[in-house]
Amino acid sequence: MPGSAPTLAVLTYHRIGDPHDGPPGMISATPTAFRRQMRSLARTGRVVSLDDVVRAREGGAQLPRHAILLTFDDAYEDFAAHAWPVLRGHGLPVTLFVPTGFPDRPDRAFWWDRLHAAVAAGRGDVVTPVGTLPLGTPALRLRAYRTLREHVKSLPHDDAMALVDDVVDRLGAPAPRARVLSWVELRRLAAEGVALGAHSRTHPRLDRVPADQVVREIAGSVDDLRQQTGRAPAAFAFPGGGVPADAAPALAAAGVRVAFTTTRGVNALDRADWLTLGRINVGLRTSRVLLRAQLAARRPAPAPARPAAGARRVAYVMSRFPKLTETFVLAELMALEERGVDVDVYPLLREREALTHPGALDVVARARYQPFISVPILASQLHWLRRRPRAYLRAWRDVLTGTWPSANFFVGAIGIFPKVAHAARQMQADGVTHVHCHFANHPAVAGLVIGRLTGIPFSFTAHGSDLHVDRRMLDRKVAEAAFVATISEDNRRLILAECGERFAGKVHVVRAGVDTRLFAPPDIRPADAARPLAVACVGTLHEVKGQAHLVQACRLLAAEGVDVSCRLIGSGPDRDVLARLIRDAGLEDRVVLAGPRTRTEIADELRAADVLVAPSVPTRQGKREGIPVVLMEAMSCGLPVVASAISGIPELVEHRVCGLLVPPGDARALADALRTLEADRDLRERLGRAARLRVLAEFDLDASAAELARRFGVRAAA
Repeated sequence: MPGSAPTLAVLTYHRIGDPHDGPPGMISATPTAFRRQMRSLARTGRVVSLDDVVRAREGGAQLPRHAILLTFDDAYEDFAAHAWPVLRGHGLPVTLFVPTGFPDRPDRAFWWDRLHAAVAAGRGDVVTPVGTLPLGTPALRLRAYRTLREHVKSLPHDDAMALVDDVVDRLGAPAPRARVLSWVELRRLAAEGVALGAHSRTHPRLDRVPADQVVREIAGSVDDLRQQTGRAPAAFAFPGGGVPADAAPALAAAGVRVAFTTTRGVNALDRADWLTLGRINVGLRTSRVLLRAQLAARRPAPAPARPAAGARRVAYVMSRFPKLTETFVLAELMALEERGVDVDVYPLLREREALTHPGALDVVARARYQPFISVPILASQLHWLRRRPRAYLRAWRDVLTGTWPSANFFVGAIGIFPKVAHAARQMQADGVTHVHCHFANHPAVAGLVIGRLTGIPFSFTAHGSDLHVDRRMLDRKVAEAAFVATISEDNRRLILAECGERFAGKVHVVRAGVDTRLFAPPDIRPADAARPLAVACVGTLHEVKGQAHLVQACRLLAAEGVDVSCRLIGSGPDRDVLARLIRDAGLEDRVVLAGPRTRTEIADELRAADVLVAPSVPTRQGKREGIPVVLMEAMSCGLPVVASAISGIPELVEHRVCGLLVPPGDARALADALRTLEADRDLRERLGRAARLRVLAEFDLDASAAELARRFGVRAAA
């Protein structure tokens, strides 16, 4: 819950239109989604104007307790075509930030539009500073664009633009189709009530240009708007969120009263820095549900409207929800909803943790939690005995005989079967067209039972210990599933070895992708050579995660005079054991048990670290990880990683290319890897850049969600 102080949430949009029109990431919403979002926001009565914000900044007006400001960056023409008519119809004020060197300049286009147009039209290969990139298929061209885009964003401004010019010239690119509004159009919008703000002249990241250019870009854009519209803008938005050290005096000299960054978050007005206000970027994955959660309203939002019975929809089944350490499930279903897939959630158990990801709250509110037994659940057993007695009884027989040798599986099957049969009845009534289960153990059993009773096709994703420890009924689950997703080639080989090569056509690698926008590199990493190497280790405090070996490695480094600080982030059964190891090693000032963190807080922790360590090990009971999602999250943040060469991890981490691999359980090897990274900042930076590119290329959440939606047979909304 937010605090009692008044807050201001600033939403940032860029373009409204077809998601396939232009570079990925620039379309904030389809016209249909935008209309729905604005209708929802209009009902809140909390949307304020830029003038309201300026008056509040000067103490002349009081904003609603949880105010919302709507902003658009870059002044693309589709603002006038698709956004403004909707906003005007709802009476919603909006601020449009204009890069003033672009209107009426058909020879000038944003670098990302130029680069995308060039790569999209290219064929063959293109030689670049990040390697030779093939352009033979649409998928390869998209991958090449994303790779180049990330490299361009990492460079000083002049070097970045020189690279874009070179690629565009060599590929002979067509002009981008996207256009910035003309001054005539902007003056008309201003007369109709759109507040215009300055967005620099030529859209450089101002923290990557000389100080005199910062002044010219800020003052020049303010002056351009004054001359073209007759009114000096009171607001400025930093292109790309880059805030230079000398921004405040330049803004003050230009008469700017409020300025906005791309730092994600809601602004607490009792302590706001009015010249670096944070904003919430809206993208295609931002559903109305997620938008409400991000705005953090004090009063509960109404439940989202359910589609009519018969609409195509998917049901998700998982063991526990919301589980803090299984963010990939939450991220995946939210990404599917952003693609227009209707998702119902059926957890087998309700996880009650003290800390919950904010994005999970709305999903929890609509999840179909069930007790182990109730009158409706008993009624559903009678329903199936009357309607499908043979299928119901055979399902009971096969589940019990298939799980009998394992106490865990057998008792669990008896416990969940009645509630799963009840869920099957609900799914059938609601028109669910596909059931997807996360984990190959109890959830996959649930999928099998639902499929037997209803005929609804099911699938499941196999991760790590759910597959490695006990594979009861795996062959039957695979045989009856519509398809099986695995997060790694290693898992796929294991399933086929267990169940037979005849299933090769239905077992597919679908990566557990991550949100590469949330998990993004910081603008600048600390460069203080005197500070200790900041090591992060994120995960459940459990033997399989190998934290004890990392503590031992830190002890070795301390004895050798290597300055390292380590944060163990998470909670779990081994906390007391680890605390004792830390104390016995005399490492209380070097190794900290930091406790659990939300998804957003983990992203912040990773951006503050120098290296992420995932010292996974196989346990005595046979548990082992597949590919820890935190490795992908850290690499997406541009961090080098040190990880165990086990299971599917080498499929993600290429040794000495985007991280360092060590033998599992080898504290000496861990210590040597950390010593190498502590001594070589250039190596850390090179590995971190390559790590980010690796995740963008093959472990991006958008691609994973698109693949799942296709296999579910659900046509995502345009």
